[in-house]
Amino acid sequence: MNVIDQKRLDRYSDMLHERAGHKLEVFSIMSELSESLREVRKSNNLDQWTKFVRHFRTHRLFARLVEDPFTSRAFQKPRGYAGDAVMLDMLYDETPISNVGISTLGQSIFEYGSTTEAPVAVRQRRVTVAQLLYNAKTRPSRVMSVACGHLRELDLIEMSRIPEAIFALDQDSESLAHVLNRYPNYPIKPLPLSIKELVIQKDHQELKHFDLIYSTGLFDYFSQRIAKRITQSLFRMLRPEGRLFIANFSPSIQDVGYMECVMDWWLVYRSQLEMADLVSDIPKERIDHVCTTRDVCGHMNHIEIVKAA
Repeated sequence: MNVIDQKRLDRYSDMLHERAGHKLEVFSIMSELSESLREVRKSNNLDQWTKFVRHFRTHRLFARLVEDPFTSRAFQKPRGYAGDAVMLDMLYDETPISNVGISTLGQSIFEYGSTTEAPVAVRQRRVTVAQLLYNAKTRPSRVMSVACGHLRELDLIEMSRIPEAIFALDQDSESLAHVLNRYPNYPIKPLPLSIKELVIQKDHQELKHFDLIYSTGLFDYFSQRIAKRITQSLFRMLRPEGRLFIANFSPSIQDVGYMECVMDWWLVYRSQLEMADLVSDIPKERIDHVCTTRDVCGHMNHIEIVKAA
């Protein structure tokens, strides 16, 4: 069983404490720690890994790591889940980290963490969705963002390319209130629904005839069986020739050990084959075409499904 022994945890903790004001050295320590956690996860089964995680969180090193507000918010889950819209705003520079009263060490850990693969993928995902909206041949009339968060992709799109109607679906009422406050002049229709409610409301009049439906942070939280059912439901809501776009973290993401162990952020990672399998229960004659792609950084997998005419 490959684990990080007590002395090594002590060393990481002491080094971070002693070198807190030296950003490049903190970066080097964090990089080594992240690599070590990834190797422990990789070389152990789930039971062994979760046992190690429990032990890790009792060590003083953990208290140093949660001085980072990004790590801390993921672990504390003030809205009930990690990866909420406030966390993502930190990565988009919408929340000035220097203004939240964090320690020097916390600042350095955050700056390191914001450059690793998962945050880079999140920022690129935002750009990908903005491009999806901007590059449409015609201005989409009805678009739905599922688990919309704060809809920050709208900041990257010229007003002339904003869809005629944007249905913002999220179970987080605080996120929806923030969206309406930030974009008061946009044609946004809030849909305060959970995913379960979305799936079962087959006859909801507003949940029909969409030109585009996209979901970029939702599927990482569901098993393949449930994800396939959600895919079927969203596909059914498209108009003929409408498009469904889904993004999901790749299994190759390098941050996974740190995310699970320190941030308590457990995701479902999907390969391109697993993304393609999301449509396997949809009758082939109802699909015009399916395309799976990977983002430019290689950390996020996508699938785009176009409904037959």
